[in-house]
Amino acid sequence: MKKKAPYTSDIAINYDRDFDVLYVRCPTSDSTYGDEDENGVVTLRTVADDRIVGEIIYDFQKRCRDQSLPLAYLPIPLDGAIDMNGLTVS
Repeated sequence: MKKKAPYTSDIAINYDRDFDVLYVRCPTSDSTYGDEDENGVVTLRTVADDRIVGEIIYDFQKRCRDQSLPLAYLPIPLDGAIDMNGLTVS
């Protein structure tokens, strides 16, 4: 079973409106790799210890609007970072 990311207040959230991509990243200088799950979320992990340090979500607002993005199952929770319709990223 893969590990969930620990809660941290240092999470950086960036949204690319032009391409509808949400980037979520914990600060790290470690080498990382990404793997895409069955929900189309790319989870970024450290090479050394498989620790979750970020996620990339393509078609973010579109998927929030049509409710095809399972927010409850994201490796890094976004509950307080976006509004319920996925229209505002804070």
